[in-house]
Amino acid sequence: ELARRQDALNREQDDLAKKRERMTEEELRRELARLTREQSGLRQQAEELARQLQQQRGQQQQQQQQSSRGQGQGQQSQQGQQSQQQQSQQNAEASRALRQASEEMQNAASDLRRQDPEQASARGNRALERLRDLEGRMRSTQPDDRRRTLGEMQLESRQLADTQRQLAVQRQREGQGREARGDAAR
Repeated sequence: ELARRQDALNREQDDLAKKRERMTEEELRRELARLTREQSGLRQQAEELARQLQQQRGQQQQQQQQSSRGQGQGQQSQQGQQSQQQQSQQNAEASRALRQASEEMQNAASDLRRQDPEQASARGNRALERLRDLEGRMRSTQPDDRRRTLGEMQLESRQLADTQRQLAVQRQREGQGREARGDAAR
């Protein structure tokens, strides 16, 4: 969504740069002010998203620490921790990329305030490239995460089924043992 809106804003900045000579000073000032507000709004949204990702990363790190303290290191808990670590790393990278895009957006807004729509458009394009790259990376990791989660769930369900079978066999043996003792007592 941010990438789409940045792209639209870049097109408007390009258009403004092209038709600047045909505009009155007042029209130019109003259009630059509007574009500056929109660019600043996008920057704030990117920063908010970066903060949210940073908070998620902090929560994931706390969960990792708690689970490593509270559990034995079985294969399943290790896989879960690895998955959480990967997600935490991805959130850190995404947060960093969003902050870089936000800086480009801030610079673009500054260029608009200086009445330089050409430079603002160039910086906006760099922000757009960062956002699109981030979007592509995030989309490429989602199917892997789904597959990994599904695999973990399947493994857990198999382990539960095995445990249930073992308990059933154990109960059956205990029941047979009681019957044999009862027969011997008679």
